[in-house]
Amino acid sequence: MESEVNSTLIILAGGKSARMGEDKALMFDNTSRIQKIAENLGVKDCIILCGNKNRKELFQGNVWADPISVDGILDTIIWISKQIKGRIQLIPCDCFQIQQNGIEYLLRMNGSLPVDENGLKQPLLANFYPENISLEGETLNEIFSDLSVDNGFGEPSQFNNFNTQEELNLIRSEEQKS
Repeated sequence: MESEVNSTLIILAGGKSARMGEDKALMFDNTSRIQKIAENLGVKDCIILCGNKNRKELFQGNVWADPISVDGILDTIIWISKQIKGRIQLIPCDCFQIQQNGIEYLLRMNGSLPVDENGLKQPLLANFYPENISLEGETLNEIFSDLSVDNGFGEPSQFNNFNTQEELNLIRSEEQKS
């Protein structure tokens, strides 16, 4: 698929996971799972952004540490946008419900932000060209303000992210009911 060939997939796996209480990048082996799906889809460039250099050994494949000057997700997106030529697809490591068809959908988007099952824009799942975003923005919404919102995916729960144990427990209880 042409959009896959022309996209660099960035797995965001460098956060502190303070609200979750454990390292989200290592939970459920989700970072590796997303990476394997990307490889199966033919994504040539899949980069794991691991945060500080001490975390590099936690992951396999093309793993980049943030430079010392990068502080937080805004700086990370600005920095990566200056490093990558062509289209970028972000996927955070805490998209625990994302499946192959969800990643395929993201890769087909062209300069868009998907929405989750609550209709909320998910900027950390943005599909964009660096020249089409506002690197001067002070929030994620400002950086991606020129991107269109895409609510056409039939399974938007795949685009949910999880920040607390309570959110994760809701999903676990839903799975046990099914």
